[in-house]
Amino acid sequence: MAAAQNFTEAMKGPKYNGEYLHSLVRRLLGETRLDKTLANVVIPTFDIKLL
Repeated sequence: MAAAQNFTEAMKGPKYNGEYLHSLVRRLLGETRLDKTLANVVIPTFDIKLL
């Protein structure tokens, strides 16, 4: 029963809105862009709407 409830809650959308993470990245990186990195960068992503 608990697994079904967890699945139902997960289908409602993300648990967090990401505002804190976005503000933290902006504060730490400022205007730095990916083309200024010294090494190759991989950014894993996840489509929240399609799970």
